[in-house]
Amino acid sequence: MKKEIKYQEVNGCHICTSHCKDKDGYCQIRISNRQQKLHRYIYSINNNISLEDMKGKVVMHSCDNPSCINPDHLSLGTIADNNHDRDSKGRTSTVGNKGNVKGEINGRSKLTTIDVKAIKTWLLLGYTVKELATLFEVHFSTINNIRSGFRWSHVTIGGDVHV
Repeated sequence: MKKEIKYQEVNGCHICTSHCKDKDGYCQIRISNRQQKLHRYIYSINNNISLEDMKGKVVMHSCDNPSCINPDHLSLGTIADNNHDRDSKGRTSTVGNKGNVKGEINGRSKLTTIDVKAIKTWLLLGYTVKELATLFEVHFSTINNIRSGFRWSHVTIGGDVHV
């Protein structure tokens, strides 16, 4: 028996709440003793196509949210299609920024500018790195990198105050 797929609707996205995510935020499901990305499985079921027939293709998210499993947000394409979509939305490290995409426009960012401003403020108020890492569900090194200015140095709180 397969585990029931549950989701929460957020801004039109169906954010999976029932299955574990991989390091990139994609939910996983076990099919025939193999881990699969859940959005690929959802696409295959809703479009009556087998996972086998989808080999060599990617399932793209129009919403750019890897945790979304809304069939209306999913489309089948090639790696080139996916790269073009990424580039056209400015989510690549080589478009217009000479290899330095900062902050939440970086497609792999788990934090927003508002999150980082809060983190910097709370660090000034005495919260520990461990407390903030737990609160924002990131590795402690992420908070340390924010504190040291190694990451998110372009975000300031109240004028030019840096942590």
